[in-house]
Amino acid sequence: MKKLSILVILVLLLSKSLFAVELQKVSLQLQLSNQFQLVGFYIAKERGYYEDIGLDVQIKPFTQQKDKLSDVFSDIKNQTTTYAIGRSSLIIEQSKSEDFVILDAIFEHSPSILVMANLNVKHPQNKKKVLTSGQANASSLYALLISQGISKNDILQQDHSFDIDNLSKGDTAAMASYILNEPSMPSKGGVDFTILNPKDYGYDFYGDLLFTSTKELLENPERAKKFVQASRKGWAEAFKNVEVTAKLIFEKYNDQNKSLKSLITEGTILKALWCDDPKIGPVLDYKRFDEIADIYILNNLISKKPNFKKFLDPLNFNRHQITIGILAEHGVAKAIKAWTPLIENMNFDLSKYNVIIKPLNFEEIDQAVKKRSMDFVLTNSMQYIQLEAKYGTSRMATRINKSPKGPVNRYGAVIFTHADNKKINTLKDLENKTFAAVNPASFGGWIMAKKTLLDADVKETDFKSLIFLKTHDNVVEAILNKSVEAGTVRTDTLEALSSDGEIDLTKIKVLHQLHYDNFPYLVSTELYPEWSFANVANTNLQASNAILSYLLDSEHWNSSSLSNWSIPSDYKPIRDLLRTLKMEPFKPTPITFKNIVKEYSFVLLGIVALIVTLIVSNRYLNAVVRKRTKELIQVNKKLELLAHTDELTKIANRRQFLQMAEQYFQLSKRNKTSLVLLSLDIDWFKDINDTYGHDVGDEVLKLFSRTLEKHLRKSDLFGRIGGEEFSILLQNTSDNDALAIAEKMREGIEETPYILKNKEQIHFTVSIGISSMRETFNEFSDLMKVADKALYKAKETNRNKVVIL
Repeated sequence: MKKLSILVILVLLLSKSLFAVELQKVSLQLQLSNQFQLVGFYIAKERGYYEDIGLDVQIKPFTQQKDKLSDVFSDIKNQTTTYAIGRSSLIIEQSKSEDFVILDAIFEHSPSILVMANLNVKHPQNKKKVLTSGQANASSLYALLISQGISKNDILQQDHSFDIDNLSKGDTAAMASYILNEPSMPSKGGVDFTILNPKDYGYDFYGDLLFTSTKELLENPERAKKFVQASRKGWAEAFKNVEVTAKLIFEKYNDQNKSLKSLITEGTILKALWCDDPKIGPVLDYKRFDEIADIYILNNLISKKPNFKKFLDPLNFNRHQITIGILAEHGVAKAIKAWTPLIENMNFDLSKYNVIIKPLNFEEIDQAVKKRSMDFVLTNSMQYIQLEAKYGTSRMATRINKSPKGPVNRYGAVIFTHADNKKINTLKDLENKTFAAVNPASFGGWIMAKKTLLDADVKETDFKSLIFLKTHDNVVEAILNKSVEAGTVRTDTLEALSSDGEIDLTKIKVLHQLHYDNFPYLVSTELYPEWSFANVANTNLQASNAILSYLLDSEHWNSSSLSNWSIPSDYKPIRDLLRTLKMEPFKPTPITFKNIVKEYSFVLLGIVALIVTLIVSNRYLNAVVRKRTKELIQVNKKLELLAHTDELTKIANRRQFLQMAEQYFQLSKRNKTSLVLLSLDIDWFKDINDTYGHDVGDEVLKLFSRTLEKHLRKSDLFGRIGGEEFSILLQNTSDNDALAIAEKMREGIEETPYILKNKEQIHFTVSIGISSMRETFNEFSDLMKVADKALYKAKETNRNKVVIL
């Protein structure tokens, strides 16, 4: 038995050695000796985070032999050191060479401070001598001095003595120090010290930064990404429990021989410097680096700013990717060219996100929204309404197009032929002619023209042929080369092609030309709201708020922007058009016996077969027939109920709610009675789905509906609009009563967690927007729009609240 045990142990050891994965050796050069300020890397190594990703990391502390930053850069460039730690002054080094890149921020804020002797002096005016360890590392301090009215010529830099007595004796006016040392800074000879933090004066430099060589990043991008992620995991773990981490430093990495109490205090300070949002971690912000570069230029340390896109996390390791699907109305190449400036500016200002665009055609946009393979969609306002009805997209902003006469937030379609065509002069002349459009789903490239043609009694069947050429540019080209006789494109297409020198407008003849005030483009139809920017159902709320704030901030509207943006326009004209043309989402789908038989034929066939069997048996024939007939009627009622009910929550579905809401609205308007709409949205619902799965998310939705139903009357209308969005319509209810009801609902949701099988409680909250009936409202969508605005306001102000407008 003993021999067998030894054999088993030997086999296990042999198998472990045979299947062990060889770790890649990399090194990290620190800028300091072992201490708390480097703890994240120690934790990552101690807990095996590096080993888990196949790395053997050698952490190299600061030594006197490596006291020159130039030596570190040389090692990085030669790849004798893989990664290293630097500070904001890396911008200066990058201006000398593009051989390295910053991968991540270790500390979002610098610990650098300025210490002065004399508590009564709030800033070091009329003082000259300053102890620092170099202007590059103390640029924020110099900027602070200059901002307080001291000329650069009045500043005398001295080599740092690291002796606080130089201040108390009056040998120097100020001393560069670290905020980490402030708690242990004693009074000397009755002299107190005044602390000035550059951050308080608007000079917010980064603390430690992780960098590597450009060559290392290009050759080993996955290795670099894994190293950054494992290091971030180490830092997050380190600051989760400062006391435990301080004990590790005290026992193993305490080169400075600090007490455990001092290390705990230091850790608490460092945690505040680490990042502003622990859920995300440190952020590399283009705008902050741009401001830091301005200070370096002011101090003559650099002559121009570096290309931050190539210099700061060029592979976007730490940015959350956001995908915007864009309708490529003029083709993919033109869409990329047109919208790239907007995306580049977004990426510069939204430091937490990496925004990319995905040009798509009409069918691809529909499928992408259905599969939720993108976060936002930019498309024509008609397709937005259809996507909203089918998949629950939510409008965020309306495009404002730039024109020679100023901003334009409407557009139409132009119907035209070749100027040489003498046979076509009116819309009626298009009968028996070939006609080109963009796509059956193109609003400006077909639907607008279709409505105008129908008004002129010209139907699709009246054309000799109707062809769809996929892009507006293709339609224009086909007419100019006379392969088709006439066609339609959206307004501004002809002018844009003419401006680019691609066509001659004198070769164009416009049919049914109309004129509108302050509208500078050729047009043949009515005008409708411009394109919509919308978020896909369950898109992260924080990302949605960031994108929306960017779009609506006029500071971002510049000459390079293709468009400006406004709050969503009124889409009533588009809905009216779709109703007239009987298009989705207003295409009639009546619930008839024929439709029920077609969809549920297998159920009815079973019933019929059963009846036939009973007839053959000739037993209790009349009683059985009556029984089965009654069952058939009940089945029909159930089928009709299914058509009006949300399958998951068993409340009214979107279609039923909107149909009934329109009736409530007209009744209220006719009788002049009160009517109040509540728009509700579950806060952070996507996080519940991501954390616990969609099955738990469905259970939360059912609990949410049951909880709200407890507060409703029989006369109230309750429906699920889409995803985690719900609406409630209250009849004969005052604003104050509606506000009280909504507040009870909010409290009820907050106090009713969903309990998992393991007894874990999932707490969730709801934001509610309220609007009430006004004389100026003409249709239910007017009431709904105000309620949605109130809901947006509730979401923008920390959620879990009720807002009434």
